[in-house]
Parts: sequence; structure tokens; C-alpha cells
Amino acid sequence: MVTAHQLLQQPIARLNLVTPVFILDRAKLIQAIPPNATQDQMAKIVEDWQSQARKLSDAGYLVIDSTAVVAAPSDLYIQSQGR
Repeated sequence: MVTAHQLLQQPIARLNLVTPVFILDRAKLIQAIPPNATQDQMAKIVEDWQSQARKLSDAGYLVIDSTAVVAAPSDLYIQSQGR
């Protein structure tokens, strides 16, 4: 008799080979910058997103720019913090 554990072994093994992916939408980031933002404010916004991407990368995630994406579920996109 086949157990649930035996049935799930192969799918679980495949998941361990998949690198988790997040998508960074830089165009959306740029559009969200207020028109009256100072250079320092703009630099801070970009720095925050780069920091988010680095943290995800350090945790083992692949972070790609949205221009390389043809289709993806919305939950893969990095959401800006505090918005």
C-alpha cells in the first residue's frame, strides 16, 4: 500500500529544486515617486527598494525586474513598504 508520504516524495523533492522568485516593478516605483520629490527623497525610495531586493536575495530568492516578465501571479510582485 502506498502512503501519502510516498506519494508526496517526488513533488516535494521537485519543490526543493525550485528557486523562489519575486518581481521588482521599477517602472511602477518610478511612477509612484511624487512629482515634487527632492533628489534625496528619490534616492531614499530607490535605496529602500534595492534594500528589499538584497534582503530577498540574501534569503535565497531570485529577484527579477518586471520588464523580463511575460506573465506572473500578482503575489510575486514586491510591494513597496508603507504604501
